[in-house]
Amino acid sequence: MFKNKALLLLLSLSLSWASFAQKKKKPNILYIMSDDHTSQAFGVYGSRLAKLNPTPTIDRLAHEGILFENAFCTNSICTPSRATIMTGQYSQANGVHDLNGSLAPENQHLAREMKKLGYETAMIGKWHLKEEPAAFDYFNVLYGQGKYFDPILFEKGTTEMVDINRGKKVEMKPGHQYKGHSSDVITDATLKWLKERDNSKPFFLMHHFKAPHDMFQFAPRYADYLEDTEIPEPASLYNNRDNGSIATKGTKGVMVPHIGSSVSKRNQNRNMGQHMKIDPNLPDDEYTHQAYQEYLKRYLRCVKGVDDNVKRIFDYLEENDLMDNTIIVYTGDQGFMLGEHDYIDKRWMYEESMRMPFLVRYPKLIEAGTKTDAIINNADFAPTLIELAGGKKPKYMQGNSFKEILQTAKEPKDWQDATYYRYWMHMAHAHANPAHFGIRTKDYKLIFFYGSDYTKRREDSDWPNNRTAPFSTKKPFEYFTPPAWELYDLKNDPHEMNNLYGKPGYEVITAQLKTKLKELRNELDETDETYPHIQEIIDKYWDLKENIEAPIDTIKMYSEERVWNALYPHHHKSDLWKFVDLHPKTPNVLIMGNSISIGYTEYVRKVLGKRADVSRVPVNCEHTRKMLANHKHWLGDVDWDVIHFNWGLHDLKRLLPNGKLDKTRKAPRLVPVAEYKENLEKIIQILKGTGARLVFATTTVIPPEAAGRVKGDEIIYNKAALEVLKNHPDILIDDQYTTILNFPEGRNAKGDVHFPAWGSAKLGNGAGTIIREILKEEDKWHRPPNR
Repeated sequence: MFKNKALLLLLSLSLSWASFAQKKKKPNILYIMSDDHTSQAFGVYGSRLAKLNPTPTIDRLAHEGILFENAFCTNSICTPSRATIMTGQYSQANGVHDLNGSLAPENQHLAREMKKLGYETAMIGKWHLKEEPAAFDYFNVLYGQGKYFDPILFEKGTTEMVDINRGKKVEMKPGHQYKGHSSDVITDATLKWLKERDNSKPFFLMHHFKAPHDMFQFAPRYADYLEDTEIPEPASLYNNRDNGSIATKGTKGVMVPHIGSSVSKRNQNRNMGQHMKIDPNLPDDEYTHQAYQEYLKRYLRCVKGVDDNVKRIFDYLEENDLMDNTIIVYTGDQGFMLGEHDYIDKRWMYEESMRMPFLVRYPKLIEAGTKTDAIINNADFAPTLIELAGGKKPKYMQGNSFKEILQTAKEPKDWQDATYYRYWMHMAHAHANPAHFGIRTKDYKLIFFYGSDYTKRREDSDWPNNRTAPFSTKKPFEYFTPPAWELYDLKNDPHEMNNLYGKPGYEVITAQLKTKLKELRNELDETDETYPHIQEIIDKYWDLKENIEAPIDTIKMYSEERVWNALYPHHHKSDLWKFVDLHPKTPNVLIMGNSISIGYTEYVRKVLGKRADVSRVPVNCEHTRKMLANHKHWLGDVDWDVIHFNWGLHDLKRLLPNGKLDKTRKAPRLVPVAEYKENLEKIIQILKGTGARLVFATTTVIPPEAAGRVKGDEIIYNKAALEVLKNHPDILIDDQYTTILNFPEGRNAKGDVHFPAWGSAKLGNGAGTIIREILKEEDKWHRPPNR
């Protein structure tokens, strides 16, 4: 009897101890991160894409845990963001400013601290920090970006050697090439490690997907996913309103075709339509639409592959009774632009690029379905994970632990009310983002674009020395871009469509934000004492009351071909353009319009001789919509005395949905007559605003065989134009339709709307004669002597 009681007591004590030990057992920590997975591409973040339900598995973490609405990156580019996550330090402190940075094992602090706390550590997938992740007990990582298909991974301790392509070089490196898509391969490696790990220790596992990074190569099984779905588009894709500043647009918009890689044709150096192989002959809006749809479908197919592989990991955890004793974090290494403001990629301090998704599930600590708007950033991740593992934030880490927010969903009294951001690179990789820094609170965002690369100290620059315009070099990072401030009221303008900097009523909040920004820069050692060329710009423009146009002499737009190369790299190169040296005392004449006026511009010059300097916009101005979109570029700030303009030949085109001419001529006209009239009235008001005398040229005769055009349409459009011009009797009419109708020998071969030399000469002589008569009326236009 005594023995039985003793056994029962021993068993009871044993069970109690086991229960106590279980309670004291440290949680496992699974940190899952995807590359460029932005918060817009989730269901739980409620974006325009939420109804597509792209992340049902990952969303579970929010439903059963916590969602952070204000998680931000401190430097939105892969390598620096990952370095900040591993060190708990901002870029200047950890030394990783840009994609060339690396993180030595002794600085891989998060892995080192977790090992001290008794964790078995592993890093699997995309590492992207140059040096091997030797601080981890185990690693199996991609080289650099790695490949989407059949990737090579470098596993700790491997003796197998493989060829690694390094640009033009091939190097032998340790590693193994796997078959399949990277999302599947990386997940296979994680599941293998989980099965073989040391079960006597809790684990800290960093599982990093390559997807959905640049080029968005998805597994073939997702080829039909969203195929027949129309992906919702952001309004700012087509109309960016007052987002940006002189720093992102340039004087008279000269930088618009080059700053920030785009979805549309806007950025002529790098846009998503090029990557997606969209027909460049499509009308602009259709090109943008098709590029966006293809872009988003490929991106979301990669996201779907990530979500399905996360499910594989969750299934393993549940099958092995690990799910509820594992802190599961899901995030991206930064945000990503999905067409907002017509931008792609990241780098910007704008919301979609700066905001990171951040979800955490741990039912023992976190209440299901919690949301918080507390401000956190990626420097805070390491201190928080360390505290969750039972440790304390090391003094060398600059971030702050938000464990209390996870536990209570409430901010501590002294919690940070702002986050600092800095993009150190400048005009890199044809994405062409100017360097900038700023501060983000819950209500406002203030950005300063200082526009200089921190590694370059160039005196020979377009700004502030203002020789002409940027982008006249193959190395744009060597050039400064205009400094400017941007201020956004995030409560009333969450999509950042209205830059308020310098506007009345915002003086106090601007001053407060600048004070806070300066304090954070000093506190975080993010100052520019070691970069005096940048500090000089900051000092000069810190107290700028309002953004000012850079004093670039844009008259040179019409006298220097290199400036037009900046605006339109593929503009017409023939002598017809004749970039003229505008004389200060000579009247300036501008020819605007379609390819017909391209042909007769040289004859206008001959008629006017030295009476005027005749310029021609060195592109085909095409239809009225294009004029309305580009008039700021084309007009510049030259004092035009006479503008000869014609529109109609492109507006009346019959186009197929793919943008090509309809040979059957049954398709609708590109610009309906009613809209053409409205557009023409707007164009006239714009041109009158220059103070120039105006001459309107009618549309010439359409041959019956002309592809994509219907004979007689020119009569309809000319009639519509003349109805508009009745309200503007001061505008002279150059009736080119009648000129060509009475001069059939001046027309081209059958079916061609253009003219041989004698036809163009006839039109040019007519236009030149009208302009010459205008010039005779003005005494102020007498020729200067001896020219």
